[in-house]
Amino acid sequence: MSLETASYLHQLNPSYPSGTDMQREGDDHIRLLKAAIKATFPNFTGAMNLTSTFLNDIAVHLVPFGAIMLFSGDTAPTGWAICDGRTVAKSDGSGTVTTPDMQNRVPVGASVAHALGDMFGQESYTVTAGAGGGHTHDVDLADAANHSHSVSAVGHSLTEAELPAHKHLNGISDDGAAGASSLFVYGGEAQTAIVAVGIDTNTHGGFQGYTSEVGSGTAHTHTIDQTPAGAHNHAVTVTGVAGHSHSVTTSSVQPSMALNYIMKV
Repeated sequence: MSLETASYLHQLNPSYPSGTDMQREGDDHIRLLKAAIKATFPNFTGAMNLTSTFLNDIAVHLVPFGAIMLFSGDTAPTGWAICDGRTVAKSDGSGTVTTPDMQNRVPVGASVAHALGDMFGQESYTVTAGAGGGHTHDVDLADAANHSHSVSAVGHSLTEAELPAHKHLNGISDDGAAGASSLFVYGGEAQTAIVAVGIDTNTHGGFQGYTSEVGSGTAHTHTIDQTPAGAHNHAVTVTGVAGHSHSVTTSSVQPSMALNYIMKV
């Protein structure tokens, strides 16, 4: 039969050449094999020391089981699992494994003080001062020299409504003309005459009187002087308190960004 064609190893047919092929075509088959090998491994220029076991387990050698890394997605890629304490099947089918819970945590190197898998630290810290016994605090004000205080009332004019209750007398006067008498009511600047009826018409010496003026007071002030006090001070004592302490809670979290830790399973 005719010579097969192949550019790479995976294209070679192990059934060729058949037993009926002519021997003179053997050299063509050899050249075909050499070309396919070189095309498949073009960069192999020296001896290869890799074993079949290493090649078969190369994925394990590149990323070993249990390796942990940061991941920005919500779903872990194939062969990986989110580190949130979940139990998942191993990729090689040999059983299950539980991932460490890395939520709200950062990793540190294991040591004698902190063995592998230990969880420690906290997001906040509370500091409590030692308890103090019952006590008081005395406060003394500075001495004040001999002094007095002056108080003045603001100037004020009394209104009619603010005057004390009182009465005024009205006057009757003869106008002084012969044969004519009049009745007058006084209390202002103007005078209103009322014609007399049946009043004595004798002439009398006339005069006109006025009532006293209402609300004649003016604005004024009153000064009050206190008796000077000698030099003195004032003592203020705070009520005693029982023994107690004070606590302050502070955050111990540095500026952070939340991502997922994933583990090779």
